[in-house]
Amino acid sequence: MGKICVHILVMHHLALIILLFISYYVNATVSPQYSVLLSAPYVEIRLYHESSVISAPAPVMGGTSFNKSTHDGFTRLYQYIHGANEDNTK
Repeated sequence: MGKICVHILVMHHLALIILLFISYYVNATVSPQYSVLLSAPYVEIRLYHESSVISAPAPVMGGTSFNKSTHDGFTRLYQYIHGANEDNTK
């Protein structure tokens, strides 16, 4: 009986750690700023602030891993916004 209680306690703590980890990373993402104009149960009407978005014109291909692909994609966008584009403009 004691081993079962310890097992349940360990699983409970593990679940709590996983939830905290997920919560941290979900809340750490960047999202556009907005003001809530109207709120009702299950719905909000939002006014989003002006923002800029940049994306690569073609997908990153041939990446051997997620880290390599995100590095290559970031490098491509960084070079583009710093002048490596058709008009050589920053």
